Amino acid sequence: MRCASCIPLLQRGLNLLYNNFMQIDLLIFDLDGTLLDSKQTIIDSINFMLQKLGKKEKPAELIASYIGIGDRHLIEEAVDGDQALVDKGLEIFRTDYPPRIAKEGKLFAGTVEMLEKFKNKKKVAFSNGRLVMLELNFNKHGICRYFDKLIGGDDPKLAKPNPYYINQLLTEFNVEPANAMMVGDLVIDIETGKNADIKTCAATYGIGAKADLTAAKPDLIIDDIRDLMSQIH
Repeated sequence: MRCASCIPLLQRGLNLLYNNFMQIDLLIFDLDGTLLDSKQTIIDSINFMLQKLGKKEKPAELIASYIGIGDRHLIEEAVDGDQALVDKGLEIFRTDYPPRIAKEGKLFAGTVEMLEKFKNKKKVAFSNGRLVMLELNFNKHGICRYFDKLIGGDDPKLAKPNPYYINQLLTEFNVEPANAMMVGDLVIDIETGKNADIKTCAATYGIGAKADLTAAKPDLIIDDIRDLMSQIH
């Protein structure tokens, strides 16, 4: 028989646990390094591009430090700012990378489980990569059905860390900033969320360095995409 005096204590405990969760109605996800395990594929494609240009390959972590602002910036950094090589390098990368990621790319373990858990929440993918790459990867992995919108960084002026798109989403979905969250693996993702005055979540399992993400002071830090399920409701 359950002790009647224990029931209020149990209820208070459940209330405390529930109140520790963040109430989030709109989740905004980065793609590369957050939902998609693409770091090594990007590195391999960049080094392939450098080979084709007759340049020396670069260390993996150096290339990884270039990721996040869009593919033109990625190429500019990879060729050390040599503007004579940027357009040719971009052409090589944009030809090589899509079939490479279509073949090799995979979602991080637990991604579909997490998306299914939050299937009734508004969800958007916001990447500084091109929209066509978002569509390619989402179609390949069959996760389009979980998302209300995909936003690419095709217009550099509106790309992260510009909060323009997030502000639009808050209005479109009638969500208060306090009930929206940007989830990403790079400091630029955290900066974007803060610029829009929404909650931020740093994913340490992706491309960015954990120390840098921690220093950016996100509202939440996760080491596995599934950790979201125990932190928000």
